[in-house]
Amino acid sequence: MQSYFRTVIKIIQLICIAGLLYWSTRVNLAYFDYTRQVWNPNALNMDAASGWEERLAILKGDLPDEGVIGFISDMDYPNLDYYPRDDDEEFVLSQYTLAPLILDRGSIYHELVVGNFGSDYDYQFQRDMGVSLIFNYGFGIYLFKGITE
Repeated sequence: MQSYFRTVIKIIQLICIAGLLYWSTRVNLAYFDYTRQVWNPNALNMDAASGWEERLAILKGDLPDEGVIGFISDMDYPNLDYYPRDDDEEFVLSQYTLAPLILDRGSIYHELVVGNFGSDYDYQFQRDMGVSLIFNYGFGIYLFKGITE
């Protein structure tokens, strides 16, 4: 009788191990399938600075090689919620990307002003800030004529 119970216990153990192996294999295959769908080999070597350089490439061609220009973002727009960490990071990345050009953060009192706005909002730049839109580059990047008088 004791040998019968040992045999039954061994069979139950084998069934449990087989079930765990089956479940583990299914989960791993599902994860593999998901990662295969979302994996982007081009993003392997893409750091934040390189991505930001790509984003500002066209704008950089429209700016002088050196000097000082203004830079405004969500934090400078009146009555607009913003995320300070995002604005700080994006300002630093913009300054890095556009160097040796110097960005005067929060200032509209330059011939040219770069705008970096991230939220979906009905912006009225001329009315609310006094700057005139020169070009909208998409992705929240703008070039303005600043206030020089």
